[in-house]
Amino acid sequence: MNLAAFFPVFADDHYKWVDDGKIGLVLAMFQIAYLIMAPIVGQNLQRFGRKNMILAGYTLCILATIGFGLCSHIGPKQEKITDDDSGSKLFFGLSLVIRFFQGVGDSMVATSSYSIVSIEFPENREVYIGYCQTAVGLGLLMGPVIGTSIYKVAHYENTFYVLAGILSASFLTAIFLLPNRINKYKTDQPNEMILD
Repeated sequence: MNLAAFFPVFADDHYKWVDDGKIGLVLAMFQIAYLIMAPIVGQNLQRFGRKNMILAGYTLCILATIGFGLCSHIGPKQEKITDDDSGSKLFFGLSLVIRFFQGVGDSMVATSSYSIVSIEFPENREVYIGYCQTAVGLGLLMGPVIGTSIYKVAHYENTFYVLAGILSASFLTAIFLLPNRINKYKTDQPNEMILD
């Protein structure tokens, strides 16, 4: 999820203590979490199952996204910044933690997805991984436009609730469209025989 389009504006307007450097750290926390967790997720795919890992990742992303919306209630209720730093510090700290968990959830979904593509399409895995990368690129391209549009209409808190709804649709799609058999793969070898 790309917060760069509206998180800095909201933080600058409402939380005096949260300067540009702190905003940058919050935005970077997603990639830090992804960097740390992707190898760990990859090592545990066989243990937990790929579909289970995707569902857990979506759940974490949904909860974290709702958490971002709830963070807007921290601190003074005035529309503009005040001299009270306690609310700003709490907002910043929770934003760091929540953004980290979003990155963890995303690494669970992405790492599992690429593993599934490699196993399910062994003859054309490069082509299908290319399709996955195209989808990621389109998301990165359209995300800020869609996020900013939602933000202009729904404002900060409700933007996150709408995004949580979109993630929930992806969660439900994964539940119903991903076959349960992908949880039974014990290796990343193409065409693996599943023994019950």
